[in-house]
Amino acid sequence: PFPSHVYKILPPSAWQSCQGQERLSLGADDADFIHLAEPDQVARIAAKFFAGEPRVIVVELDSTKLPGRLVHEANPGGATLYYHLYEGYLPFGAVTGVKTVENH
Repeated sequence: PFPSHVYKILPPSAWQSCQGQERLSLGADDADFIHLAEPDQVARIAAKFFAGEPRVIVVELDSTKLPGRLVHEANPGGATLYYHLYEGYLPFGAVTGVKTVENH
């Protein structure tokens, strides 16, 4: 069973650029599939992949409103499981919460 919510971490500039759009703006790292996180993974992912950002935007998404195929799997060569969305996108209609988080 999938969690009711998954999380997308964005730099503030990406969050600002997608305001007024139908879907969240994503970078090149999400070209093959969209990287998502569980609550306990957010701080670690933000620190590792957004090290140059003093703050990040954490977007809470209703997983039942995500078009595409949500898969719980490890990254190549890894053991930790993450949620990845294939053949889909992140519509603003799936957003249930947004918060700015200090990135340490």
